[in-house]
Amino acid sequence: MAIAPPKSGEQHENGSVLLPEPATQQASAPTLDPEVPLQLRELLGVLLEVRNGNFAVRVPGHWTGLLGKIGDAVNDVVSGNQRMAEQLGHVGQVVGKEGKTRQRVKFTGQSGAWADMEQSVNTLIDDLLWPTTEVTRALAAVAQGNLSQTMRLDVDGRPLQGEFLRSATIVNSMIKQLGVFTSEVTHVARPTCPT
Repeated sequence: MAIAPPKSGEQHENGSVLLPEPATQQASAPTLDPEVPLQLRELLGVLLEVRNGNFAVRVPGHWTGLLGKIGDAVNDVVSGNQRMAEQLGHVGQVVGKEGKTRQRVKFTGQSGAWADMEQSVNTLIDDLLWPTTEVTRALAAVAQGNLSQTMRLDVDGRPLQGEFLRSATIVNSMIKQLGVFTSEVTHVARPTCPT
């Protein structure tokens, strides 16, 4: 249902009163299209929905002129946010739940801050997966009897910190203890030569 804009001197729904046009206005001045206030209300409704995380809403596609261009731009931004949310959900499922660690986000056709966000998310995934990869590598070496392989305590020249450092230190201590235990068992198990 279309809501008619208030007429001069009537009270608007927000409590304001539209003042009459000044008498000095020229007759050739452009008049406001009566559809504009309705379109602005629709635009506000879409923006409020997007602010609340609803990326399924769109500005109507039949708008023309400047408001049509604004509507198209808003729809493009909303569509980009929707694709980004879908990609993040997909990668969260595939990497986090299914263990397919090579999957990354790809926000198609994006540049600027959109591309920076894509890079940031993919770097975060890489940084979070690195310790798992390193633990697997070190434990695979131990399983093959190689106790000289330990976890690196840096990534690309950056020292590990926080929980990553704690995990690496625990794994390296375990490998060291296994090495000591193996040496002791080997020493005890060696036959002694009679003198």
